[in-house]
Amino acid sequence: MRATPKISLKPTHPPVQAPAREETPTAPPIALPEPREPAAPVPVTQAQLQQAWAEYAESIRQQKSFAYQTLTQFAPVLKADQVIELPLANLTIQTDLLKDVQPALLAHLRRRLQTNFQIMPVAAPAEAESQKKQLYTPSDKFNFLAEKNPLLKDLKQMLNLDLGF
Repeated sequence: MRATPKISLKPTHPPVQAPAREETPTAPPIALPEPREPAAPVPVTQAQLQQAWAEYAESIRQQKSFAYQTLTQFAPVLKADQVIELPLANLTIQTDLLKDVQPALLAHLRRRLQTNFQIMPVAAPAEAESQKKQLYTPSDKFNFLAEKNPLLKDLKQMLNLDLGF
């Protein structure tokens, strides 16, 4: 019979000692400023809000045209407690577009107006949409433009134009 080797758990090498650490000088602790109470919000007017809002909307006009359209379609309304109500024609779709630009918009408003705001999307009033008369026929379009510029009627008569109506 063959003898089986015995296994020993004793270390075969002497233990290695870690080198002694040298004392490193430590920097004195940094004195942190006392926490301040949050400053009272700066009063903001509706005109100031609309101006800052328009500035931000213009800054994203080229890169995010759909978000620009959402921000400029209706004027934001400043409510109490730094809440901004933003009327939206299509609440579900435009809320998603607003979520993409909301952090940057709020940062811009905070920087410009020194106040933290919260944006609250609301459904646009129905009368705002119904006030826009749809112009379907060429005569409706001409009459609408002639209201803005009465000289168009004179021009039409001078040139004896028939606009297809």
